Amino acid sequence: MTAMLRRILAVLLLFAFLGPPYAFATTIVITEGFLDFPGNQLGVLHLTGEGFELNGVVSAQSGGLFALFSMCPFLCPPGSTLNLAARFSGSDLSGPPSGPAVVLNGVPFTFSLLSGISALVDFEGSVLAPPFNPTGIAVVTAPFDFTGSFSSLPDRIDVSLIGRGTASLKLVQDDAFNPGLWDYGNIRYVFEPIPEPSTILLLGSGLAGLGGAAWRRHRK
Repeated sequence: MTAMLRRILAVLLLFAFLGPPYAFATTIVITEGFLDFPGNQLGVLHLTGEGFELNGVVSAQSGGLFALFSMCPFLCPPGSTLNLAARFSGSDLSGPPSGPAVVLNGVPFTFSLLSGISALVDFEGSVLAPPFNPTGIAVVTAPFDFTGSFSSLPDRIDVSLIGRGTASLKLVQDDAFNPGLWDYGNIRYVFEPIPEPSTILLLGSGLAGLGGAAWRRHRK
């Protein structure tokens, strides 16, 4: 084997190991949208950013990734920390009944796990359970941080998503079966525009997190 042939083979092996480079990779800040979870089964997701829109339906039951239902777990006394984390991907996150799941720079995409077109959304936050009140119902709010991604392997597209906003959690006092505990009612995450300096910081932290994740994957 000639030296030239060995060099070509080495390049091909490196390409196969690393995979093809993405034709389009960027980070998009989500400036508007919501995740509305009226119960403990299905939720509606809507995200918008510059040149980007995602619409979908999320399931709390199919993959067990929705952390709210184990936040204390589930039934919580006043003063306890409530976990507002929610993470959906794969079969937990599907497209809307009609129309595309994602529109990126005017191009529509439909989720297909077999074809490698999918998204991930991850909400993080926490809040303290309030004292009981005469109504037996309480609504608490807390900030949340958001990270996510959208990828289309056939089109070599990789989009990172970041954002933040306010979560509103409704709690109901469960006197009938669990006196002295709050029970989950519903939750809604609403995104808010980010001031320019915060956007730069958020982009920096998001890129640092993505770099760390890539480094960990490389080590594995």
